[in-house]
Amino acid sequence: QFARQLQQVVLLGTVAHDLKNPLGVILGRAEMLKELAAMDPVPVNKLCDQLDHIRSSAQQLTVMVNELISDAMMDAHDITIRNEPIDLVAMLTEILQSNHAQAAKKQQTIRLASPPHQMWNCDPDRLREAIDNLVSNAIKYSPIGGRMELAMRVDQEGAVISVKDEGPGLSKEDLSRLFGRFQRLSA
Repeated sequence: QFARQLQQVVLLGTVAHDLKNPLGVILGRAEMLKELAAMDPVPVNKLCDQLDHIRSSAQQLTVMVNELISDAMMDAHDITIRNEPIDLVAMLTEILQSNHAQAAKKQQTIRLASPPHQMWNCDPDRLREAIDNLVSNAIKYSPIGGRMELAMRVDQEGAVISVKDEGPGLSKEDLSRLFGRFQRLSA
């Protein structure tokens, strides 16, 4: 019991620490915006830069909160997995389109390699979240100008979806902790 409570305290401390960074950026940039807005003439390009930083930190915060919600749902034991027909190729195309702007900022290219229209039964929300995480990590860890591929193939086992990138990959230590709950990897 004591060990579990200690683990929860450590987890809450880690979460609080992780959330403070993007919140600090948002607050600091908001103060800068206020100062810039008071200038005459207003430096619009500097305002836009500050807004980009705020948007990026807010997106980071949103991802973190979504992960916490997802983890809390896993603990709730009442998760329902939907099973409905979905065109996986259309989903992959949407995921690429939603991540295109982030890749473009790093002059990266993402290519989709798949057969046309593939209808499969799955939970579209859970699958979309998993694939989107893989694609956003590929963008995050691939170098400027890097190339990535989101691919889907069909074999005897079913549909296989993969993401290839030019990032550094995972260390042996990270691989051993990869699927642990609340794990932070070295990168």
